[in-house]
Amino acid sequence: MNADKWIHPTKFTGNWPDWAGYAWLDWSKEAQCYHPGEDYNKGSGDDDCGQTVNTCAQGIVFHTSKKSTGYGNLIIIKHTLGYNLKRFIKETYGIETDTLYSLYAHLQTIMCKVGEEVDIDKTIATVGKTGTTYCHLHFEIYSLWKDLVSASYRFYPVGWSKEKIKENWLPAYQFIESTKNIESYEQFLGKSKEYWLQVEKDRENLMAQVGKEDQEFLKIKKELTEKIETLETENRQLKEKSANWTNDQEKIERVHQTEVLKLQGIITTKENKITTLENRTTEILAEKTKDYDVNEAIVILLGAIKRKVGIK
Repeated sequence: MNADKWIHPTKFTGNWPDWAGYAWLDWSKEAQCYHPGEDYNKGSGDDDCGQTVNTCAQGIVFHTSKKSTGYGNLIIIKHTLGYNLKRFIKETYGIETDTLYSLYAHLQTIMCKVGEEVDIDKTIATVGKTGTTYCHLHFEIYSLWKDLVSASYRFYPVGWSKEKIKENWLPAYQFIESTKNIESYEQFLGKSKEYWLQVEKDRENLMAQVGKEDQEFLKIKKELTEKIETLETENRQLKEKSANWTNDQEKIERVHQTEVLKLQGIITTKENKITTLENRTTEILAEKTKDYDVNEAIVILLGAIKRKVGIK
């Protein structure tokens, strides 16, 4: 919903800026600050207590809260701007923005909730005096850019210069008066209404094309992401198999080494036994040589020596 039409949020008396309450950029002694909004009063004192407060344009309820000090009971509505109004605000006030925010303070009752879509001139509250002395509606229109981007909902520009306030707030009364018939202008910024309608149409077509390209990009991105995930899964599985193969190979090598060591132990034991037997045989032969003649003893001794040294 584009906020192309704007109206004043409640009844008031007098001629701006000579009315009860503070007008835009009046010096407020109580707050020691230049007034960033407009104080709408039906009359003096509490004459407008309970008077209806309506939305100044189409939008979405952005914030509501209740408090007994400062802004008191508060509503903030976010408004999306159409192309013509965005150009008007940029050329007139030097503020480049897609959205404006309207603020309604010192309310008696709140009759809307956050996230609710509201049409222009919808009753959202009643005038009260929460956070102030006399009943009135404190009303602001501002843009969340520059120094207001990170400010709280209840921020008040104490210590700010007029010039700095002008960079963030619009003169609410003058702005609404100047935009009442903006759609009926035959000429807007030196261009015909048909020109701006075509510009808006071209912009919408461009946004649609961008949206289509975004969808195609997201489709390709999704396919690539799925392929990458598949490859990562396969790579992980291969690493796991490789690790398992390495473990199996290490197990086989350990078993092989164990068996080799066992066989080497058996061979060494048998060789030791053979050596012991050969030594014993030599000893026995040496003892028995007296029973043989010289020739027989020499033959037997040589045979033993050959077997010991491995001569065939």
